[in-house]
Amino acid sequence: MKQLPEKFSARGFSFRLERRNGRAAIYRQQWKGKEDASIAYEVVRPVISTRQFLDGEWRRTSEPHEVYPSSETWGERVWTFTDLEDAVTKYDAVSSPHVLRRNRFDAPGGSGQRRIGGL
Repeated sequence: MKQLPEKFSARGFSFRLERRNGRAAIYRQQWKGKEDASIAYEVVRPVISTRQFLDGEWRRTSEPHEVYPSSETWGERVWTFTDLEDAVTKYDAVSSPHVLRRNRFDAPGGSGQRRIGGL
């Protein structure tokens, strides 16, 4: 499967891969063309897709590939940090195979809550 690139540009920034495993990546983010610009780090959980934007429209492709998560998923699949140590801490947390996936039914009072005494 095609993975996210090591380097790319988007939204006026250049991105360079700093660290990667099977579940997450850290990208170094810097304003494009400004060597003295502030640096940030994005921790990313890549999205697997079978679609690509080609010739101005979305098309299905034959093979799954990774895509960078959309802006709408900030806080769910992408996190931005100004400190590399903080980014590595988040990277380690989202990389763990023991991270529990929760949904709205897991909240107290939700239908996924364990009931005591069969009630």
